Amino acid sequence: MAADPVAAPDDLWNAPPPAEYRPLLAQMRTQQEAGDYEFVVKTSLLLELTFAQLYGELHPYTVNMLSLRAWLTNQRGEDWADVVETFLATVERRRKAGAPATDTERMAVDAYRAWRKLTQDDPERALKTATALVEALDHDERRANAVITWSEERLRLPYPG
Repeated sequence: MAADPVAAPDDLWNAPPPAEYRPLLAQMRTQQEAGDYEFVVKTSLLLELTFAQLYGELHPYTVNMLSLRAWLTNQRGEDWADVVETFLATVERRRKAGAPATDTERMAVDAYRAWRKLTQDDPERALKTATALVEALDHDERRANAVITWSEERLRLPYPG
C-alpha cells in the first residue's frame, strides 16, 4: 500500500483513475444518465474503498472518488442527512489530503445547501451537524453565520414535549 500524500501534485488531482477502472466509470456514467443512482452511489463507494486499500485514504484517486460519491448522493437527494454528512466527510478528507481549495470550498457550500433542506426535513439532525458545517464553511463567513443564527434560534425554542 502506498503512503498517503500530504499534498499531491495538481496534475494528479486532475488525472483520471487508472485505465483498468475506466470501463466501470463509463458504466457508472451510463447508469447515472439512466437515473440509477443506487448503482452509481454503491459503485463509487466500492471504488473509493478499493482506491483507499491500493493507494491510501488521502491519495487523489481515493479522495476524488469520495468527492464523486458525495456529488452523486446529493443528486439522488433522498436522505439530506446522508448528503450533508457525506459532503462534510469529503471536505475534511480533501483538506487533510491537500486537495485544491476551490473544489473543497465548493463542496462545503454544497453541504450548506443540503443542510438547508435538512433543516426543513429533520431540524434535530440539522442541529447535530451544525458545528461541523460551520467548521467546513471557514472560508464563507456569511453562510457560517447563517448556520450559527439558525442553530441559536433553534436552541431557544421550547422543547416539544
